[in-house]
Amino acid sequence: MSARIWSILLCLWVIYTLFDVTRGWKKIPRMSLGIPHTKSQRNYSTHFYKQQIDHFSFGNQSTYLMRYLVSDQYWNRTGGPIFFYTGNEGDITLFCENTGFMWDIAPEFKAMLVFAEHRYYGESLPFGNASYLPKNMGFLSSEQALADFATLITYLKSTIDGAADSPVFSFGGSYGGMLSAWFRMKYPHIVVGALAASAPIWQFTGLTPCHTYSQIVTKDFSNTSSSCAESIRKSWKAINQLGSSGTCRTMLGMRRLRLGILREGNENYMFREFMSFQGTSLELNHALI
Repeated sequence: MSARIWSILLCLWVIYTLFDVTRGWKKIPRMSLGIPHTKSQRNYSTHFYKQQIDHFSFGNQSTYLMRYLVSDQYWNRTGGPIFFYTGNEGDITLFCENTGFMWDIAPEFKAMLVFAEHRYYGESLPFGNASYLPKNMGFLSSEQALADFATLITYLKSTIDGAADSPVFSFGGSYGGMLSAWFRMKYPHIVVGALAASAPIWQFTGLTPCHTYSQIVTKDFSNTSSSCAESIRKSWKAINQLGSSGTCRTMLGMRRLRLGILREGNENYMFREFMSFQGTSLELNHALI
């Protein structure tokens, strides 16, 4: 089956799944396919691929080991597609084990799943423990990450029996969604389609006001409860106090971090960033309206 037909079928399936003629858009029926959703039932293997640290220089031939995960339990080796997750800012196993949609539809399309880890995250460290030193951070970019993905797919299709003619679709969310969209745009000969979920592709200086996302988050909290946003606003005083204390450093496990990012003067900011990553709405600190 041609890549174009696969792309059309995937798009039609997504529309069919999400839209009801009489009720409009609906949630994905996660249980309809009978797919296992527990981490213990998600079978995947871990691999490493030797990547170029710099894809755009003839003078730098240094390499690093990029981690990627593969699940072929549903894959049809005679033309089944490859669903490729464009890893973003974090350990790839966390995305693999908490991403539902790709696992949901893999049996339907008899697809292989590949989760690629973004350079400088998880175990994909170009310079090992020294990766986060300022002198080594110049190779952390979306351009280099996309080149990693393109090189990895080329390698997989040339080494996995039956994968040479498999169409590749990329999937990603947030920054990973931006990567997924850009991947299709920059490497159309490698990726035939892309699904970019919650991808802020317009969130750049000069295109979108900086606090637009923050205002949307605030509105969501306010719509849920009239007192919710105000309660979160009041919590920042306590967070500011905690962020300035030694307790904050203990909570963040600073002894295990290599950067020493909580320097005097930015403790509160970094602590709020940490709290935001853990699910607290940092945006409300600056954008409550």
